[in-house]
Amino acid sequence: MYLLIDRVIDHDEAHSLALKPWEDWDIRLVITCFPDVAATIRGVARDRCAIVPVPDFSTEELHTYLSDVIGDRWPTIPADVRATLRRPLLARLYRDVASSAIWQPTSEYELYKKFWNRLYTGTQADYPMDADILKRAAYALTQQDENYPWTAAQLSDNATIQRLIKVGWLRSPQLGWYEVWHNRLLNWAVAEGLAHELYHRRLDTAKTCQIIQQLHSSPGLRRPRFLGYVPMDFLWLITEPALGMDDLAVQVLEAMELASRVMSQPDQMYLHLARIFHKKGQTSSKSLIE
Repeated sequence: MYLLIDRVIDHDEAHSLALKPWEDWDIRLVITCFPDVAATIRGVARDRCAIVPVPDFSTEELHTYLSDVIGDRWPTIPADVRATLRRPLLARLYRDVASSAIWQPTSEYELYKKFWNRLYTGTQADYPMDADILKRAAYALTQQDENYPWTAAQLSDNATIQRLIKVGWLRSPQLGWYEVWHNRLLNWAVAEGLAHELYHRRLDTAKTCQIIQQLHSSPGLRRPRFLGYVPMDFLWLITEPALGMDDLAVQVLEAMELASRVMSQPDQMYLHLARIFHKKGQTSSKSLIE
């Protein structure tokens, strides 16, 4: 028998799983996790385990995967855009949202935003509240011990759920339970939920910064899913010039900086910021880094 466990993020949990005598129970355990967690498992299980990396697409694999979408337009896509699309999730999103016109996202954040905007276009244009329902449910996950996957009661009515499944945001892992189909997209939905609560003044600046700091320093603490991408997603969303949230963005960045210092990773954070905001190409965003 095979037992599959997705997204093990806690090192203590990984250590405990590695100690169990799965062979004696005739069970083969398969885990997905980050490389540092895999190293913890390796240190305990040693020759009882095998680590199988899941790399990005090669250029040839990406070309093959996207060939039915881009056709003979492959040479027109800049090299840095191709590099962005080599991540399998991003290639999948590009296939889903790319139209006949040439669209060249410069970062993964543009892909996530375009995929999110499917909640407001096409047949979904008649149901804008579906996105609000998803935002509120996602925002609730910033609270510790919140239930996830969601029940039908947490997501309004069955018609809403079916539309969110049809548009590609939800799936049902088991009868009566619903979740965002990929954890990375769940992080984006949580960031959208945070921005939504802030915009409607149900969340103040101090509480927003507190949540961001907690997620940046302890992304999996007493939460059903890893939410460590939320801070950067949220920062990307609020640095749109039209929102006029530069002051808040500076405070959010300071909260992230403090958390990064606690984790001794400030340089890593600033390198990532420089990369995403350079691609975003906004004056307000560049000023944050300076």
